[in-house]
Amino acid sequence: MAPNAASGDDDDDFTAFTIVVDASACGGLDRDGLRCVAYPSSARVGSADGDVAARAAAANRVEFDDIERERAIDAAWAARVRENGLLFNATKFRFASARNAEEDIATTTPSNARVVVELGITDYKTFLCTNLAADWRAHVRDDGLGAPATVTVGAPTSPSSSRLMDLRYRHFADALGNCVMLHTTDDKFMMLQRSESVGEAPGAVVFPGGHAEPSAVNVADAVIDVSHLMFTAAMDELEEELGVGQEHINRVVCLGITRRVVNARSCMIFYAECRLTADEALALYPSAEHGFESHRAFSAILSDFENPEFMSRVPGDHCGAV
Repeated sequence: MAPNAASGDDDDDFTAFTIVVDASACGGLDRDGLRCVAYPSSARVGSADGDVAARAAAANRVEFDDIERERAIDAAWAARVRENGLLFNATKFRFASARNAEEDIATTTPSNARVVVELGITDYKTFLCTNLAADWRAHVRDDGLGAPATVTVGAPTSPSSSRLMDLRYRHFADALGNCVMLHTTDDKFMMLQRSESVGEAPGAVVFPGGHAEPSAVNVADAVIDVSHLMFTAAMDELEEELGVGQEHINRVVCLGITRRVVNARSCMIFYAECRLTADEALALYPSAEHGFESHRAFSAILSDFENPEFMSRVPGDHCGAV
């Protein structure tokens, strides 16, 4: 993964990003090396023990102090749907925190997990009307502490990483996206140019990806481990957006989590080795169920990622992957 590429002057740079979790130095995390825990809303675990209720409250979004701003979410969503009839609401996982597993005091953490990620539950409507709102910057809460330190797998933990939550974005939906760097046998990477009709980053150049869906599991009243779902969801997005199924994948690992500076957009980054050449992968694109979300598929080579003109079309959360 690339080093952090953000500074105080990057508030309007769509390519700027920070690294939240970096597992690239160890070759990435497999399904057992990454533990993702999802918490339902605190209101739904009211009868649970105090620690679980506290974690659920911390993992989920805090409503705006201004009740009129909170109510405006529904109105803003209705306006977006009127403008784009292809938009639809669905639940999403909310990124809450990440830490090295050795810092985790929960006895349920598997001994071979190296990173623990905590998630809440949100939805696409709230994401579009908080993170992607035109006035999103006005709702960043500066607590004077800045961002938590990057969680780097295999490196000594920085003292500042003991602060797990990035409280600046507590009013944001912060839906956790995903993307997959699909590496073909002829040393190319598969990419998409997004459709102009999508709700986020229309026309941008991206790696295939989307979101894991809480509806795939029962996150109603219980805290559950969704580690394997994160990997399955990434592979599902690869097939839905590019047409490349799991039968064409040799290996997949999680490289970490990035956050785009603009919109505070978080994304879980995966790397997958493909058994196909780029041309063979492109031949599957017409069969992609969600191919309508992109204008075209194409392959890139490593030198493209060093080309400023090429990378200027890539959103920061995906820039962080390379």
